[in-house]
Amino acid sequence: MKVYKRIILVLIAMVLCLNFPYITTEAANKEEINKIPQWKETKSKVNLLKTATDLGNGEYEISLKMKGNKRSIVKPVDIIMVIDKSGSMKKEMPVLKSSVGSFLDNIQNSFGDNAKVSVITFSGNENIKWSYYYGEYVAKGLDSDAQLLCNFNSNYSEIKNKVDELQANGGTDTEAALKLAYEQLNKIPADHKKYIVLFTDGIPIQLLDEEIPYSNYYVKNVIIPETEFYFDSMGFRDKSEVNFYSIGMFSKKMNPERRDEGKEFIDYINNSGAYFITDNSQNLNSVYNDIAKNIIDENKIMEDAKLTDVIPKNFEVVENAYGEGKTSIVNELNSDGKINNQKLLKVAQPKITKSDSGEELLWSLGTVNYSGIDVRFKIKLKDSYFGGKDIPTNTKANVNFYDPLDSNKNRISEKFNIPKIDIPYKEGTINLSKELVNENGKPIDDCKDETFTVCLDGGNKGKYYMKISPNGKSALMKFFIRDTKTDISNNKDLSKNYLIAGEYKITEIGALNNNLISIKVNGKELNKNNATFTLDKDNNNINIVIKNLKNKNSGFYDHDKIENSLGVFEE
Repeated sequence: MKVYKRIILVLIAMVLCLNFPYITTEAANKEEINKIPQWKETKSKVNLLKTATDLGNGEYEISLKMKGNKRSIVKPVDIIMVIDKSGSMKKEMPVLKSSVGSFLDNIQNSFGDNAKVSVITFSGNENIKWSYYYGEYVAKGLDSDAQLLCNFNSNYSEIKNKVDELQANGGTDTEAALKLAYEQLNKIPADHKKYIVLFTDGIPIQLLDEEIPYSNYYVKNVIIPETEFYFDSMGFRDKSEVNFYSIGMFSKKMNPERRDEGKEFIDYINNSGAYFITDNSQNLNSVYNDIAKNIIDENKIMEDAKLTDVIPKNFEVVENAYGEGKTSIVNELNSDGKINNQKLLKVAQPKITKSDSGEELLWSLGTVNYSGIDVRFKIKLKDSYFGGKDIPTNTKANVNFYDPLDSNKNRISEKFNIPKIDIPYKEGTINLSKELVNENGKPIDDCKDETFTVCLDGGNKGKYYMKISPNGKSALMKFFIRDTKTDISNNKDLSKNYLIAGEYKITEIGALNNNLISIKVNGKELNKNNATFTLDKDNNNINIVIKNLKNKNSGFYDHDKIENSLGVFEE
């Protein structure tokens, strides 16, 4: 029975030993994750994030981001995408599908279920016949030339899958597409925000329910004007009803006259923006992204926004950090919360107020749109020898603003997180070795039990003594480096002393029966009568080699004169 109990106890002990390291590691990982700044979702319409990036040499870039959240969307958004899938789109269809997918990703990331998307595709009737009346081939546009690919929904994956299945064929019946877009528009509740984004790679060559030749003459003088009239008659010109964007992509190989007609057509059938692409279909993606950005930005989250950041006294603002007098820069954010380097905003430089407790920066940001902005500036350590863990990069940071929909104009104030950084202490070493040689320059072997003392004299910075045996193991001093006024109260590591940065003189003590041949520091021979070196954060690993010639006459070593051990400080 006793043996049985012992086995049980051993098994329990083994289980505990295996589990404890896992628990410790898991806790450490959680602690590490918690140090990574996360977006702060406020109770108002804005999410905030402040970060500090180490640029090296005691300099840090501060980023203050602010963007809208789901509470920012006051009105639901409905978007009708109208896509040309005529036969001329075969080559460009992969780019179109990718661009539409990117557009949908942007809308999803910003609006989520608060936006619904409907997709219409259109081409044209391929049935042509000879008209004795016109003496030319004619074609009649049909309602079926435009198809409802997706009704309004927020299943973005399903919408993208259906768009990916599109095949290019047929002509271009833009009027049929406009008619179906109008029918879809009338399904949207009156209090929703409404958008239509139309894409085509050709000018219209058919009209609904009319047999019209599609020769150059009839396209220019009948079909295009009739389609433009139809656009106006559907009420698409009224921005209070719908925001209508149009995109035209016409090949450079197209007849120049037709291409110019196409540009005029695209310029006409919109009320919010027309995009005309001729150089490269790859630009289509940036066009769709720009339209998505416009839709997102129509939801303003702040008016008369003022941003304040207070920097603690151990840091200072780097003025003109970005050149051309810019202490700060402001970028728009993409829908994924990352900065858009192509969208540098014109915002006045911050007002900087200095005091004994630190520096305060104040920006007047004005209006901030839903996609948000990123405000950046740089700070640096006042004392390059300062160090510590979890050092806050600011005392406080907040943004205050008006809610654009608040008729009472009550100001709202929201606080940013305070990022903390680990600033490594500046460390250094002094490695001392001594060579004792005879008159032939050869090392003397029978002196390893002897000890010599070397003084590193820093004047008012203090004196440090190191003991060394010749022709043997070198002596090593490890230490932290500080300036005369460096705050070292954060350093809890008492295993090493502090040395003050500056100049130190090397002198030997008690070597009465030796002649000094040379003193080298980091391989450079110094003046024997004034052997000095500079210790600082950049020149922090010092290697000293002292070479002596042993005299033939007897002398003595004052072994007991200096009792101080390695690295002891004497005032």
